Amino acid sequence: MNDQDVIEAIDRFLAFNFPQIAMHGGESYVEAVDLDAGHAVLALDGACDGCGLSPMTTAAIQQRLPAEIPEIATIEVRVGTDQTAQAGAGDVPF
Repeated sequence: MNDQDVIEAIDRFLAFNFPQIAMHGGESYVEAVDLDAGHAVLALDGACDGCGLSPMTTAAIQQRLPAEIPEIATIEVRVGTDQTAQAGAGDVPF
């Protein structure tokens, strides 16, 4: 798989396994993928920012995604615009 294939697979994984993100007014998207490192950076935004369930959603994504998309071993999930800005919006962390 190439980067675009993995991004599309992650998007499908999130839509199928975590429909509650969109149903509750949140959004999820892939910020970066590094296939050589097996790492992906995802963002949860909108209603996810400040939601008390975001930590559980994040943990579930980090646990379940590698089992379905073996090209990705580690996942960083950023929640809300504040955390993204602190990490340097647009900067690739690897």
